[in-house]
Amino acid sequence: MHSTPTICCPAAQTKKPGSGETDCGRTWAFCALTERPDNHMMWVNYAKNHTGFVIGFDSGSSFFENDERELRKVIYQNTPPVFPRPDENGCFYKSPEWRHEEEWRCIRRFKNDKRRNASFEWPMVKHIIFGSRIAGWMVSRIVQYVTFLSDLENLPLPLFFFSSPAHSGWRFVNTEKRLSLCEHCDGNGYTIQTVDASKGK
Repeated sequence: MHSTPTICCPAAQTKKPGSGETDCGRTWAFCALTERPDNHMMWVNYAKNHTGFVIGFDSGSSFFENDERELRKVIYQNTPPVFPRPDENGCFYKSPEWRHEEEWRCIRRFKNDKRRNASFEWPMVKHIIFGSRIAGWMVSRIVQYVTFLSDLENLPLPLFFFSSPAHSGWRFVNTEKRLSLCEHCDGNGYTIQTVDASKGK
């Protein structure tokens, strides 16, 4: 897992206190990620029914270890785990009904009086996948911001993909495209080229 990018859905979650989770929710916050950027239900539930986008992170980044963060794959099992006292291990279990998410969680411990805002480092971003129903203006804005941030960090652009329904099954496929800002659109447009995978990048 750590040798390939982790795909993060746009809904980063902070666990709220609930039944049986009060101490865990007040002590730990987590970001929920998935291995499957082609999963239809993930797009529907976490990317506004294919109108949003997905960010692919480098799972080998030191970000996932800094500030006592911990990245682990979620375990799906029929019965809830029982621990002598609440600890971080309870954040990594879910019922089998959620198995389709193929989730990973990055957790971090916070003191009760500490703000839980967090930001990721731009070099972590390796992929951006646009939903099959995303608006053109949103793609343009994302390309604009991505270009600015990459130039600021003197880094190459992340890889861009467009998600679309597969005709061979009930799934979505991600096709790489080469995007750049349009020189004649005052920052309000973009150009798009198909990447020939047979010729390499």
